[in-house]
Amino acid sequence: LERRDITAMCIRRDADDMLKDTTLRTLVERFGGSVLRDHNLAEAGIATFALFGDKVPDGRDSENAGRCALRLSRASSAAAAEAGKSTSVAIGVQAGRVLIDLDGGLLEDKYLDALLEGSLRQSLAAASTQIMVDPETERELRTRFRLVASVSSHNSGYLLANERSMADAYGRFVGRREVLKAVGDALAKANRGQLQIIALSGEAGVGKSRLLMETLRRLNLAGHVAALHMAPLTPQMRDVPMSAIQEMLRVVLGVDEFDPEAYLRDRTTRLRELGLVPAEQSAVAAVLGLPSDRSHSSDRPLRAALIRIIRKLAEDRLTIFAWDGAEYMDAESMALVDDLLRTVSDARIALLLSHRPGFAPVWRDLKNFQPIRLTALSDDEVARLTATRLGADEIPFELLREITNKSGGNPLYVEEYIKALQEAGAVSYDEGQVHYHPEVAQVDVPKTLRGIIASRIARLPSSTRYLLQVAALAGERFNLDVVAAASDEEIATVESALGHEALRGIVHSRGGLDRAFAHGLVRQVVLEGITVSAHKEIHLALAQALLALHPDLEDELSERLARHLEAADQNAKAVDYLTRAAKRMEQEGALDSATTMLERAIDLMSAMEAPDRDAMFSLYEQIAELCYRSRALSHGVELLGKAIKRAEATKAQRWVATFCMWRGRLLASSSRIEEGRRWLDQAQQVARGLTDIELSRDVFVATADVDARRGEFDRAVGYLNEALTLAAHDTDPGPSRLRCLLPLSLTYARMGDRDSALETWNEARSLVQELNTGPATLCQLYRVASQIHYHGRNQRASAEASAKAVEVARDANLVYEEALNAHNMGESYLRLNDHRRAFAALRGSYEIATERGYSRLQMSNLRALGYIDATRFGSAEGRARVAQAISYAEKHDYAWDMIQGKYMMAIIEQGRGAFEEARTLARAVLDLAVQHNHRKYTEDAEDALRCLDDREPIPLPE
Repeated sequence: LERRDITAMCIRRDADDMLKDTTLRTLVERFGGSVLRDHNLAEAGIATFALFGDKVPDGRDSENAGRCALRLSRASSAAAAEAGKSTSVAIGVQAGRVLIDLDGGLLEDKYLDALLEGSLRQSLAAASTQIMVDPETERELRTRFRLVASVSSHNSGYLLANERSMADAYGRFVGRREVLKAVGDALAKANRGQLQIIALSGEAGVGKSRLLMETLRRLNLAGHVAALHMAPLTPQMRDVPMSAIQEMLRVVLGVDEFDPEAYLRDRTTRLRELGLVPAEQSAVAAVLGLPSDRSHSSDRPLRAALIRIIRKLAEDRLTIFAWDGAEYMDAESMALVDDLLRTVSDARIALLLSHRPGFAPVWRDLKNFQPIRLTALSDDEVARLTATRLGADEIPFELLREITNKSGGNPLYVEEYIKALQEAGAVSYDEGQVHYHPEVAQVDVPKTLRGIIASRIARLPSSTRYLLQVAALAGERFNLDVVAAASDEEIATVESALGHEALRGIVHSRGGLDRAFAHGLVRQVVLEGITVSAHKEIHLALAQALLALHPDLEDELSERLARHLEAADQNAKAVDYLTRAAKRMEQEGALDSATTMLERAIDLMSAMEAPDRDAMFSLYEQIAELCYRSRALSHGVELLGKAIKRAEATKAQRWVATFCMWRGRLLASSSRIEEGRRWLDQAQQVARGLTDIELSRDVFVATADVDARRGEFDRAVGYLNEALTLAAHDTDPGPSRLRCLLPLSLTYARMGDRDSALETWNEARSLVQELNTGPATLCQLYRVASQIHYHGRNQRASAEASAKAVEVARDANLVYEEALNAHNMGESYLRLNDHRRAFAALRGSYEIATERGYSRLQMSNLRALGYIDATRFGSAEGRARVAQAISYAEKHDYAWDMIQGKYMMAIIEQGRGAFEEARTLARAVLDLAVQHNHRKYTEDAEDALRCLDDREPIPLPE
């Protein structure tokens, strides 16, 4: 089964209304609809239901229904007026989705029933001669029709008033300069008396009709008087003899098939003013459907009449006859037009055909035939069209990329997708600037586009459509062997089906067995047509196909397998592959992606009837560690809040203590130290009631880290020594000791005990070598060494250790560690007055931090870079950057960042001669350093104040 957009119409009237059933059916069928059934409404009369789009899903079902409704209303009023009565016809229109089978058969089910009931409600809300549509249909019609909101308090629908002109419906034409020039040159030749035949070909939505209107507009603006007669053709006309000629004659004469016979007769009689003799007038009348006295079936009178009409109209101005949808021209009309074109060659006439690729006019062999192909817009034209429709000079690059990728350069796709993004709130305006919100940009494909693409797909064999569905669920890009295995077909069969000419513009090759959808909207339309049950079946088949084809690549394919299994409701298996994907991503350094995988796994486990509680809590613990390492601190804090509530609800005390500990660590790392300490105290309190040595050790290490951040180094050393004692009881004490030794060595360094710091660090290094730990631990080892040397004021050794850490982090794709250690290296070189190396390291760190969203590290780099510019070059911009970094630190209460920023600003102010400002800043540094027990900066601030008293330059602390 597939889902399809269709529109239902309910024509409600009295049993004795003058609107004939034959007229009703003729109009419905002319606009591509089908009469479904009649329904007696007792006092309300008769309701006739019709459907549009059930046969041809071209996305124009609502427009066709709207046009049909207007013509029905006009025909019923005309018939009633001729009989001296008033019409009782009231029409309701409603759009929706129904289910069809792969062969196009409509299912009589609840979806269809609901749609028909909706159209009936709209018709009951409409008065005689009125056409009422629901709000959803109004959104689809508002571009091409004028609608008025209903004043009834019982109905939220809209009244359909009339159809807009094309010029009124669409905005300014953009692009196509070369094509416009080619059409303009051909029309110039026609204006000089050389008949021209122009064939505009292109896919639906590429802008054929609008280009024609734009050409005429430009001709008139340039002072060239020209007349355009444009006749639209529909698929139903292809099988009706002379229907294309009939439609053009109606356009030329300005008549409608439901005009009174007397009016039609008068218009044909006036053709004698163009030189037509009675026999020719009678031939035209017969084509228009009027009773005729023609006694023979020869086309000669009609051919002569048409030649006279054409020549007379083109006597004093260029005249353009255009058929829009020329591929639907019937054979009889085409033969007659071919005869005329070979007869009339020296008139100021242009014949313009717009059609889709694949149509071959019979007169293409004539020398004055000019085919013009409309292809996709260039990226530059897409950008100009987007800017024009949004009314802005600058468009965010990310928005342009989204529109370009999704539209494939089709102008209609561009415009409709922009409207969809605007309605979804993904595009907004602020002080004349366009803002794009990608987080809300996942919108449904607009119905018009959905229909255009779906109409092409609907013409494919059902087996090919099913292969497209499998391919769409496989991904934007897919491999034919996977599609073949999932659909249980031979690879040659799949390759032939998806490589057919009919799929040009839908699927294209990327070499070998790799294929891709032409653009994002094509795949999305295919996906939106798949039913829920088919989704599950195909996803399961894709997972099984991947495992069968690549049994040795489960880890590499784990994310794709998890996605397919999750969609197939195989949640337990999906969780397994999500955790495997997270492990692989962690090893590759993609910590944020690993976190996302684990969160998805938790969501799936939560939806299970009886999830493994400990397994779920273990995933939360892994997420906490990943957030700590990737510096996604706020996100980690939020997730752990949920984890704590779940653990408390199940009375899992060990997990409560674990999550409290991790929440405290994350809060302290984000400088919410007091809040973090409260959670650590709670973790200690819960842990005391348990006999879990490992948990108690981890809580002591985390508490020591917070105490060290508060400047309470002695307490921190005490907690770490207690943790070391507990680590000795582990079955394998090595890793546990290492987790204690590294923070202990750093704490000694911050206390000023360099010897103890180095001794402890050396012991940690021996353990790293013995245990052969991974790159993350090795990187941490070098980073701690750099910090020990920094606090010991050996900046050369600090820079060298940071360089080693950067190298390890870069090789292991540990992005945050690379940025952090590059910053530390830059700070060391800055204190060595090696500004060139300092700038290079700081700039590299700044770019990584900016790209990855490490805001605090970004501002720390900005502070140091600004200091270099301000002190070396007297740059006001550099001073402003330091001030920006200080403001950021104050806003977030980052004490260490405030101390360093204000100290650097004191040096800058002294260099500017602003001694009082420098003195105020130095005092602020002293107060902060004392308050937070930063002994080194306490001494440095006191030295800075002495330098200011003695009018000596303040040195940057070593």
